[in-house]
Amino acid sequence: SSLEMRLQTCLIVRCIRSRAVSCILTPDVITFEYLASSLGKDSEKVSLCCDPVGASSEAEGRAFRRVNGIPADAKVLGAFGLMDERKGIHLLVDAFEAYKPVSNEYLLLMGCQTVGVRHSIRRLSRNSPAYRNLIQIDRFVSDDELVNGIDAANVVAAVYPRHMGSASIVIRAAAAKKPILGSSFGWIGRTICENKLGYCCDAVDERRLLE
Repeated sequence: SSLEMRLQTCLIVRCIRSRAVSCILTPDVITFEYLASSLGKDSEKVSLCCDPVGASSEAEGRAFRRVNGIPADAKVLGAFGLMDERKGIHLLVDAFEAYKPVSNEYLLLMGCQTVGVRHSIRRLSRNSPAYRNLIQIDRFVSDDELVNGIDAANVVAAVYPRHMGSASIVIRAAAAKKPILGSSFGWIGRTICENKLGYCCDAVDERRLLE
């Protein structure tokens, strides 16, 4: 609730102002700006830091495609990390089905799936283009595998509907010079628009997502 959020914020500010805390590091510019404006003279305790990412490799991306049966000339939209409703993966699956992909257009879901996401996938018709062109790696993936998957994608999806803070997948995609399809909400929307990293949309609006 909003009351709980205000109480949490108050506690965080009080902790930072205590003598026991000398420095707070955050990779999230929205968190940084909020804390800096809330702390007054203690704002100097807050600093931005980098979110380290692995080096990208076109060769590793091509190898990833070969291993996972993705044609070299395929157009791949990839989603990475935990596959859950908070990240809007169920919305992405529904939009991919409504889009009716052609034979060389694929959706890659790379990471452990929640029960809700699996249910969304099971609802797809086994004869639909969306089901045939859906590539699932439903398990924990290592950091190196994640980087290789991003290298294999043409576009990286980060359509988290109401996610306010930063997202490491956006940072990784930007480092790999991959266009991003992201939510217009919060840090993701701001970062994509300000840095011209790709496309933003209201993820809960399927029509916008399809566009």
